[in-house]
Amino acid sequence: MAILDTQILRGILENLNQVNGIKGSAVVSRDGLIMVSTFDDPGFNDKLGAMTTASLNPANSTLEELSLGKNWALILLGTEGGLLVKEIDDDMVLSVVVNPGTSIAPVVEAMKKAVNEILG
Repeated sequence: MAILDTQILRGILENLNQVNGIKGSAVVSRDGLIMVSTFDDPGFNDKLGAMTTASLNPANSTLEELSLGKNWALILLGTEGGLLVKEIDDDMVLSVVVNPGTSIAPVVEAMKKAVNEILG
């Protein structure tokens, strides 16, 4: 069973954010609601929650249609930064925003570690 205590989740996210290039992170419900976020802007949090979950369904459908297996992570990279999304369980996902030019491999490894901590 995943950890649901917001203080513990916040601590896990704050440790995750120590990785070079990570701008911030959040745990988002499958409904697109922010459970815990390291971003202070409520407007950004609302958008992040909505876009995190909205991006998962097409990604899952694409992987299924191409017989590429279950979604492990979603990586969206833009000219001004990127968004990495990793499923935690059936109810929650981890969403991480990175700065432009960030090396993705260390972020992915840190996300795996954070998800394992959240899952207990």
